[in-house]
Amino acid sequence: MSSLVNQQRSSSAMSEEEEAVGHALCLGNSAIFPYILDVAIQLGVFDVLSKAGSDAKLSAKQIASEIRAKNPDAPSLLNRMLRLLACYDLVTCVSRNIDAGAGADDGDGEDGEKLYGLSLAGEAFVNDENKGSLAAFTVYKNQVEVWYVMSSLI
Repeated sequence: MSSLVNQQRSSSAMSEEEEAVGHALCLGNSAIFPYILDVAIQLGVFDVLSKAGSDAKLSAKQIASEIRAKNPDAPSLLNRMLRLLACYDLVTCVSRNIDAGAGADDGDGEDGEKLYGLSLAGEAFVNDENKGSLAAFTVYKNQVEVWYVMSSLI
């Protein structure tokens, strides 16, 4: 995990406290990570980032628009999901300062906007007929439910 923190440190200027919180978030949410990854694949988040280009950085609001989200809270929800994916280096995340008068809210209450790009590891989940995709190998709910009853089967 220390290499992940080092990668985050080199990709953006984060305070020591932000790094610690990010690390704690990763550890605390590791049980739900497969579900978040599956949702991102189903929504086509990796595909949207891939189509935008290798150097493109998109906001959660832009991604929500591209996936035709109907929920008005979708950008905020996507932002939280993308921040978790960034902890696992499946997407990149940078902050961009915005004007206080612009009225933009990225869901985290800061005067900044998170922009996301596709990482090399995240490319493995892009639906690409030529290269293939790891999307089919994610954990689905019915596969996980087997583990809940495994002890009663033995």
